Amino acid sequence: MRISVQAILLLLISGCATQTGFYSGENLLQPMPIPEDSWEIYEKKEGNIYTRMWSKNNRSDELETAVLFGLTSLGVMENKSIDDEVGQEKCAAFESTDADIKIENTYETLTWFSQCTLTSGTKISILHKAITGNDSSYRLRRTWKTEVPQDQLQVWKDYFETVKACDTRSQGENKCPDGFERVQ
Repeated sequence: MRISVQAILLLLISGCATQTGFYSGENLLQPMPIPEDSWEIYEKKEGNIYTRMWSKNNRSDELETAVLFGLTSLGVMENKSIDDEVGQEKCAAFESTDADIKIENTYETLTWFSQCTLTSGTKISILHKAITGNDSSYRLRRTWKTEVPQDQLQVWKDYFETVKACDTRSQGENKCPDGFERVQ
């Protein structure tokens, strides 16, 4: 199934829907369509985790967006540390870029890139973004089961910069913008 929507994906976080399509409280704003085309979309809710995954090329290319409802104790650096630790354990060779915490719409965010070489010689490249909200935590991962060309990586870094959290309860910097509708 291919969805080509010129809207903002609102990963619904809590409360009841309002007239604008936002849920009361925190929302994740993820512009649509995502870069590239021919994606198949899957989603699941398991416990307090809502995941939407885009996949193509027999799952060699994936984008995963996860909302961890109620999990605010996991900071963005801790998120990176956990991912790096798993990479070091599972990969024959593992590299992860250094990253600095940024504040976007008053929320801590961290974007970093890692590469894993499996014992089979297969390379896996992952661009990550973590956001720690006041109500939940958010995670994006763009995975290539190959070495990614620099120009393609830059397209995704630019896209990740557009993904942000907002809050309908706020009148400040992290206020949800007007004019967007929920994507089903």
